[in-house]
Amino acid sequence: MEVKLGCMLRPYAKYPVARALEGIARAGYWYTAFLGRCPDGGAYNLDTPLEESLALKKQMESFGLKPVTAWASDPLSYGPEGMRRHVAIAQELELEYLLLSSPYAGQKGPNPLTQEEIKNKFISIIESVLPECEKTNLRLDVKPHMGPYGTGPGLFELAETIDHPCFGISYDPGNIRYYEGLIPEEDLLAAAPKVTSICVKDHQGPQRHSSFPNPGEGDVDWSRIFSILKESGFRGYALIEVMQADGAEELDATGALVRQRLTGWITAADGQVAP
Repeated sequence: MEVKLGCMLRPYAKYPVARALEGIARAGYWYTAFLGRCPDGGAYNLDTPLEESLALKKQMESFGLKPVTAWASDPLSYGPEGMRRHVAIAQELELEYLLLSSPYAGQKGPNPLTQEEIKNKFISIIESVLPECEKTNLRLDVKPHMGPYGTGPGLFELAETIDHPCFGISYDPGNIRYYEGLIPEEDLLAAAPKVTSICVKDHQGPQRHSSFPNPGEGDVDWSRIFSILKESGFRGYALIEVMQADGAEELDATGALVRQRLTGWITAADGQVAP
């Protein structure tokens, strides 16, 4: 098991982008993501001018950080054309993968989609862009984020059905606890063979309880998570999405502490942190 550690901008959402990037680099990370909006930017959507995102990428690189992914939300909400635009933007930014929400759009309203219709619509959108993804080996990683396919078995079903090297699962233990009220160390067993990245987010308390402590201080058993991933031969990124601290310098220190914890869990599972 080889894991590349990084930190998204989201933990630094209260601070300017430059301070966020400084803190991420200071904590010892080499990788980051277009995920988390600071007061002066930090993420993008389909309406963001490409020049603005390219400038942010250059700013990230000036701190020695490589952006590897971005949030592309639920493909059901924007359809095939939106998915093609997301892929094109990611390729311009030279990203390695995009984070997608597990599909749930269309569940409510006067004519809600059935579970099978949600699955078929999602798969159709994904398959329409896979030939383009192949050109740069851009991967689309679906993440648990509500809906009928927002658990380990559901995520695995999507990945197994699509069955393509440009499609994988980004497992988020915190979301599994928060949205579904499940034990991620048990839920992960079904998804592990198809997991290609990790969103590092802890959670504490019952389902829908909005408490996301720093990784290692909540109810997620991270040692068990990485042991399961080791058994499945995981190789990929583990990016911190949520951390808490009272100030910027304290957040830097927390980031360094969480990096030490992650390294410990990974090495204890007989894996290694890759540069």
